[in-house]
Amino acid sequence: MDIFGPAVFWLVGILGLIAAIAGGRVVAGGVHLPPLNRASERIAIGAVSTLALALGFVLLLHHDPGPVDRAVEPAPRAAAPPDSSTPTGGGVAAPEGSTAAESTSSSAPASAGPDVVRWHGTLGIKLEGHYLDEIPPKPAGSLGDLAFSSNTLYNFYPDAGIARWTGAKAPTRQACSDLLDTHPANRVENVRPGVRACVRTAQNRVATARVLSVSDDVAEVDITVWELP
Repeated sequence: MDIFGPAVFWLVGILGLIAAIAGGRVVAGGVHLPPLNRASERIAIGAVSTLALALGFVLLLHHDPGPVDRAVEPAPRAAAPPDSSTPTGGGVAAPEGSTAAESTSSSAPASAGPDVVRWHGTLGIKLEGHYLDEIPPKPAGSLGDLAFSSNTLYNFYPDAGIARWTGAKAPTRQACSDLLDTHPANRVENVRPGVRACVRTAQNRVATARVLSVSDDVAEVDITVWELP
């Protein structure tokens, strides 16, 4: 409701009170009130006028301000989007210009050092032997780089060799090479699961063999062949 409602009641109340007090004819603002000759009329008009004034004040107190009267409250600010350069979860922001690929490990070796593995896997070694220079190693048909028979591993190449590794840990390529240079042999006897041997191939590569199981005519062997340095 606008201010016009209370003003009407005030106008009626004021004019009524003037008429009740004056008793004569009242003309105000184009409104003509007849003369009040009786006291009872004046009292009634005064009471109605007082009531009109009171209603005007009541309406004013309950006045609902319109859109113009209301104070304009600023709209709440939207939360700023997170800065893409700011790390989340306690991490460290990546340097500018870096990509996800930079943090992804590669399966390719960083450099072709002396311990680069050429092939690794498990073979069933028999008397016919295997060529370990092939990828993957293939049966030799006649002994090859590594053969097995009667609980013995063999290598019959004159310039190659085989030697038992007795270290507590698996050997490196250089450790096997040094062992073959100082203790060359053409066989490792009394083979059982857990025995390790160093082997030099026909193409002068170095390999290590770890026996997994042994039967009468075959030995399951875990083999690692290294690239030439």
